[in-house]
Amino acid sequence: MSTELISRPINLVIAKIAQRCNLNCSYCYVYNRGDTSWQSRPKIMSDATARLLGERILENASAHNSPQVHVELHGGEPLLLGKRRFESLVTSMWAGARGADLTVFLQTNGTLLDREWIDLFRKLNISFGISLDGPAAIHDQYRLTFRNSGSHDRVMRAIKLAQESSYFEELFSGYLCVVDPTSDPNSIIDWFQRLNARTVDLLLPDRTLLDRVGVDGDVRLFLLSAFKKYVKDYNGRTRIRIFDRAIEATFARRDPLDAFGGSLRNMCVIESDGEIYPHDVLRITGYGRTKRKIYLEKYPIGIVADYFGVEALEDPAPECTGCKHFLSCGGGYLPHRFDGSSFRNPSFHCAALFGLFETADEFVREQLSGSEQRVNAAAANEAT
Repeated sequence: MSTELISRPINLVIAKIAQRCNLNCSYCYVYNRGDTSWQSRPKIMSDATARLLGERILENASAHNSPQVHVELHGGEPLLLGKRRFESLVTSMWAGARGADLTVFLQTNGTLLDREWIDLFRKLNISFGISLDGPAAIHDQYRLTFRNSGSHDRVMRAIKLAQESSYFEELFSGYLCVVDPTSDPNSIIDWFQRLNARTVDLLLPDRTLLDRVGVDGDVRLFLLSAFKKYVKDYNGRTRIRIFDRAIEATFARRDPLDAFGGSLRNMCVIESDGEIYPHDVLRITGYGRTKRKIYLEKYPIGIVADYFGVEALEDPAPECTGCKHFLSCGGGYLPHRFDGSSFRNPSFHCAALFGLFETADEFVREQLSGSEQRVNAAAANEAT
């Protein structure tokens, strides 16, 4: 392997500490989109690999004088490790990274949560999010157990137990919800607001341009209806990140969200066996399958983007650079641009993203116009 690979600062590390899951979500990019590489890896990451990961994070941060590094603990389902094993692994990672400025976050399907887990997260300085697709009628269509039954009731019971911890609100970041375009967006927004959710991340279904039939329903109509419902009935508590970022983008505030073309050059995924990869969602495209694998044992994490040619992959399509919303959209999520041979295409969800930014622009113009009218009216009243 070339010794001339460029090392970049890594500010996001996704650590796949578990390769198995206790759910079988039909849309899951790990298990149900054609990639079977997880089958050959250790079911859980070892303490030695976790410590080495910490050392590699510290090495990269020191080399680049990097600020805070964000580590996300993923799977599979991370809580399958059990509390004792989980604590040992995280402690090993912290020991290896001693001196680095880390924030650690965990994403869970929520089925195994209880008060003791939350207390352990507090002890280990970990925040967390829960994957929840809305009310049972929607959630249970896709987020199934291996017995083909829904998981919604189990998740809600676990959340209730977890909320018994006095640290729940302090550590809980919000819900991750995969968009079901056949569902009623107004009902989804209402449901999360009644749940008193602090933050909801709406994720677009993972599709490449090879999915010619696509998904049932219209993602564009879902997003536009949900956006209008959100801004009309905002309750002062529940924030929906993709909509907030779309509004901010109208003020030329470029957002690093993956969905809006955020670059993958300063992130990496670490599998349970220590393999280094740019982003695991790229596996649904087969990208990098023929390349020699690189592992923590021999290679620094900072070379991942150069080794896998991520910068060239992110080169946007001409149709995108000429679009009025390119500075906001960024061409969309990289895996969604794949056509079987190239990523230099508009996103599978191009129409949905264009419609969202058009609607966000219109909303901001209306708000600014209303503010101007109120200011002028106040000035006129004062003058009289």
